[in-house]
Amino acid sequence: MTVYIIVPAGVYTSGPTALFQLCNALRKYGVNAIIAFYGEAKGDPVHPNYRKYKCPWVTIDSVKDEKEIAIIVPETAIYQALRFIKAKKIVYWLAVDNSVYKPSKLDYILYLVKKYAFDPYIIYSLLARKMGFYCHSYNAVYVKSIIDRRAIPIPNADLHLA
Repeated sequence: MTVYIIVPAGVYTSGPTALFQLCNALRKYGVNAIIAFYGEAKGDPVHPNYRKYKCPWVTIDSVKDEKEIAIIVPETAIYQALRFIKAKKIVYWLAVDNSVYKPSKLDYILYLVKKYAFDPYIIYSLLARKMGFYCHSYNAVYVKSIIDRRAIPIPNADLHLA
């Protein structure tokens, strides 16, 4: 199976960086992952900061809609996946912690208390300001809650990642 990861051409921000990192990691595990650029892809659309990931790329227009492929699209470009009917569609919720879908700090604190009140590592994490694990855990739960309660229009996809 080939996995196409949809990325805007010529852009250098945290979202595309995460997508290039995903492509690189999948390739290291033997997955045929390829970046598929949309937008202005004249010449070489790979931003110089992404060359180190050594990801092959194509333009989205050259990706054929087949059952044997998967499309990973960020939640900010879901419309790019609409052209694919047969392909598996995966929405990667990259910006859940800094977007219009941002959860409240109170909800995050309540989640931590409810889920991790007796976790001995949480005190160290708070003191060392290393809360990444807990933040990512909450983000996944939060995205699932958005999907479950249909708080926003959720695209039809085979998988949602956060």
